[in-house]
Amino acid sequence: MLLKSYKMTRCAVVLLLAISLSACSWFSSSLAGKPTDTYLQPGIRYMDLNKLELAKENLLKALEKESDNARAHSALAVLYEKINHFDQAKQHYDAALSISPDDIGIQNNYGKFLCDRRQLDRGLVLLTQATSNLLNDRP
Repeated sequence: MLLKSYKMTRCAVVLLLAISLSACSWFSSSLAGKPTDTYLQPGIRYMDLNKLELAKENLLKALEKESDNARAHSALAVLYEKINHFDQAKQHYDAALSISPDDIGIQNNYGKFLCDRRQLDRGLVLLTQATSNLLNDRP
């Protein structure tokens, strides 16, 4: 009787362990997202915390993983703008806009960037595009 109880307990433990492991792999794969997100999200967060060197490292790694990621280019453009590297900011805004020309956030940020640099014609076009989009809830 004791042996039978031991075997049943052992089977139950193995079954629970198998279920737990399969659940963990399901959750980790669904939460991981794209490989770029591994670096993009921390990069944006570091920028919010004003840890700009860490932000730059993560955003550059995100672009190494996926060079045509508009969000990574846009975030890097904002970072370069923040540290007054305007030529690099412009390059990344251009890249982001060419990859995702209808992105409201990119249009807003790049339009403001251009207006701040007295490139009013192009800046106002981008800001007008962004504000005329009915999905835009930004002022």
